[in-house]
Amino acid sequence: MFSFTIGDRTSTWKYFAYLYSQIKKLTDLGLMAASVSEDDGGLGLDYLSLAVAIEEISRGCASTGMILCIHNFLYVNLVNEKGTQEQKERFLTDFTKGAIGCFALSEPGAGSDAANIKTMARLDGDFWILNGKKSWVTSAIEGSAAAVFATFDPELKHKGIACFLVPLDTEGVFRGKKEPIIGVSNCPSVKSLLTDARGTQIYGGVTDIQKRLVGHFLLKEHDAL
Repeated sequence: MFSFTIGDRTSTWKYFAYLYSQIKKLTDLGLMAASVSEDDGGLGLDYLSLAVAIEEISRGCASTGMILCIHNFLYVNLVNEKGTQEQKERFLTDFTKGAIGCFALSEPGAGSDAANIKTMARLDGDFWILNGKKSWVTSAIEGSAAAVFATFDPELKHKGIACFLVPLDTEGVFRGKKEPIIGVSNCPSVKSLLTDARGTQIYGGVTDIQKRLVGHFLLKEHDAL
């Protein structure tokens, strides 16, 4: 059984102030890695249990609930399920102990139409080079890494999209000013710019991407004939 006190918002919280004390409490309870196995520093809860915990916390503070939700469901669980052991050591371990994970999918011209994202990914040795703009990246100022979605071929639409893990302090990542979100003022988002930023691919695998690229180019050649 968990015990978590939101606190007196009206007297102690400031507009835009990030909820570090609440995140510390959630980390101490293990809820910042609720669905990660106990061996990897989590609680080993199923997704439904995590959803119930987020719902109950959100009753007291929607901002705290949103930070917890995005960190867990859109970053930690992704790395936990899809990451290699090496990726987990770099992008998961610290995120069970207080580091904040972010999610970067939406763009100025692609919100619900995710297949239309323009951020480009180019393979360079063992890494991918990312260039593009992202919008509404929650916790980007306070976060340590993000799951960033980019395309290696816009013509392929959703089939050309892959997910990359990018440390937010890496060269080429610019995080803009905080922007308010109605109803969750203590969980601001920012616009982010990626300029030749290096990321490691997590979803789909480099081999799968290369196979799709080869198949796509062969299809193009066949159509040209």
